[in-house]
Amino acid sequence: MSERCTFYRTEIKVLRANAHRPGQREFAPQRVAVPFCTHAASIAPKGSDKPLDCGGDLGKCPIADKL
Repeated sequence: MSERCTFYRTEIKVLRANAHRPGQREFAPQRVAVPFCTHAASIAPKGSDKPLDCGGDLGKCPIADKL
């Protein structure tokens, strides 16, 4: 089993289905967990909406050489 990364975090983001089309029928908002990395050399900092596929596993870390 691989070691867990201390820089891996998730934030809850609320997505509204029709936020860009006012006047249409409203659907329930979705709450999704969006992963991000707090490391200074991160490829997916908070709020960037870039994919972070490591899932907090140091064995899959894309910046392991900079840790």
